Amino acid sequence: MYYKKNNLEDRSRRNNLRIEGIYKNDKESWGNTEKKVQTFFTEKLGLKDVEIERAHRTGRKNDGRPRTIILNLQKYKDKIRILKELYRFKGTNTFVNEDFSRETVAIRKKLFAEMKERRLNGESVT
Repeated sequence: MYYKKNNLEDRSRRNNLRIEGIYKNDKESWGNTEKKVQTFFTEKLGLKDVEIERAHRTGRKNDGRPRTIILNLQKYKDKIRILKELYRFKGTNTFVNEDFSRETVAIRKKLFAEMKERRLNGESVT
């Protein structure tokens, strides 16, 4: 049952992305957040026709850092297009990641740590 719950939650987040590093205006509404993300994709990635279902900020306000934006896209193909363009953000303070459940994030964190350790030991990891 536990596996089914996590699988269902991850499937419901299939078209979601998490964006960190986009600053908020003082009186920004969810509609303004959506427009800001659309402008970001157009100017930074050259993607003009990304169809956004919903965009909102999550988490608590913290020491001057912008809150994470949860982005729900209408099309999975748009998500893949965005992820393919992320190489353009290397060296910047903007991060775009897939949205997973907490359980999946914890599992992936352990796997990435193990992968890193194996690579340091000279093993080939795929």
